[in-house]
Amino acid sequence: MRTMALSQTCVPPGASKNARGEGREIVRRKARTDGMDRKAHHVVHVLPMVADARPLRSAAVEGSNNRLRSEKPIPMRLFPFALVLTALAAPAAAQSEGCTGAPSDTRLYVNVSNVRNANGLIAVTLYADIRKKFLAKRGSLYVGRVPAVAGTTRVCIHLPAPGTYALAVYHDQDANRKLNRSGLGLPKEAYGFSNNASTLFGLPSFGSVRFVARNNGEAGVRLKYP
Repeated sequence: MRTMALSQTCVPPGASKNARGEGREIVRRKARTDGMDRKAHHVVHVLPMVADARPLRSAAVEGSNNRLRSEKPIPMRLFPFALVLTALAAPAAAQSEGCTGAPSDTRLYVNVSNVRNANGLIAVTLYADIRKKFLAKRGSLYVGRVPAVAGTTRVCIHLPAPGTYALAVYHDQDANRKLNRSGLGLPKEAYGFSNNASTLFGLPSFGSVRFVARNNGEAGVRLKYP
């Protein structure tokens, strides 16, 4: 429709055939020129958008690279310290359960009664079922110590395995980790034995202190003060 309008405008009525042909040629050239102008106008408006997009993408990539460069890896020399801290943050099972001794699957709970005060420690000495080692120097399997609790002090110790053992207990009131004795060699601190074996006539016999310990078993010892 636009071509017809231009033809009517550019070619007056009554013009010759040649003139009308020239007029149509002028119209076609004009249409081509207008089309090129519109394409050029579109390109001019689009190019700034493309040109602006490139710097934005480059800036984003550069920012990401800067962040990656700024996040430095942890030096390898710090890893041993991290492992040490992790290990320190995870206590042994025996400690977390309040039991003393080398961790094992067998535990014995010793209820030490008649504790007069909370001074010092309660020491529980474990002996194997070997007569000659009972109360002998370096004859014990293990000595467990816990803070004294007035009244009854409950002590949990790990045993090598279920079996027959003997116990000797004393109240280490000054916490010097030994049983204080008088000049005659008599105990100056409270003491007791498994099965509450009698000490009326001296040290108890080995047969009187032996007992069978099972996993999570209990034993009671009543202290005697001099």
